Amino acid sequence: MILAGLVALVLILYRHTAVRNAGMTTEAAAIGTAALGALCHGQPQMAAVLGVTLTAILSSKHFTHGLVKQMRQIEETDTLKFLVIVLIVVPLLPNRALAPFGAIDPYKIGFLVVLVWGISFVGYFLTRILGTQKGPGLTGFLNGLTSSTAVTAAMALGLAVAAGQTVAFLVPA
Repeated sequence: MILAGLVALVLILYRHTAVRNAGMTTEAAAIGTAALGALCHGQPQMAAVLGVTLTAILSSKHFTHGLVKQMRQIEETDTLKFLVIVLIVVPLLPNRALAPFGAIDPYKIGFLVVLVWGISFVGYFLTRILGTQKGPGLTGFLNGLTSSTAVTAAMALGLAVAAGQTVAFLVPA
């Protein structure tokens, strides 16, 4: 109830100052801080982790603004899709074997999809930032520490798409 009142107050203040202040960072930080304070009573460790995350996000505001200004519309859309899959869809997948003989585990399949997509995602941005000479090599090195099979699959798919080939099915060895 108190949190809802705080949110309403912050939104009223934002509307009042919107003419002078184009951003909403202060208001979002105020709501986040109040929510973290409420979370401290029940789950202090989670509140600490989220507090550090919120601080990191707020301190990287200038870097993020510069990065977003350089992003194309398709990159923004793909980033949002990736975040939806990682933060909403995968955690909701059942983490138990399904189908006959327990052959399919939706959570593990979702995790593998996120792993391959994440490697492709990081590789794309590293290549865009560092150029075509350094980006793919650094992507392969960093992600090879995680899963060489997933890196091979992601890079093969990327090379096939870059060459203009249609990829109907990709099975890593």
